[in-house]
Amino acid sequence: MLPGLSGYEIYKRIKSSEETKNIIIVVLSANGLEHQKFEGYQPEIDLYETKPFSPKQLINSVKAIIN
Repeated sequence: MLPGLSGYEIYKRIKSSEETKNIIIVVLSANGLEHQKFEGYQPEIDLYETKPFSPKQLINSVKAIIN
């Protein structure tokens, strides 16, 4: 959990700025409940994983995004 701003507020700020809108956003969340997962799937998010996650799968997913 982040202090102050939520992760959602942060990614929306990143994507709304002309200077940072192309930054790839990967969310690693402790919120694994189904409704929380659904809230994480936003068009601005390139990858959403819940903890615990497979490091190998995470690497493969990130590679797929950047290639």
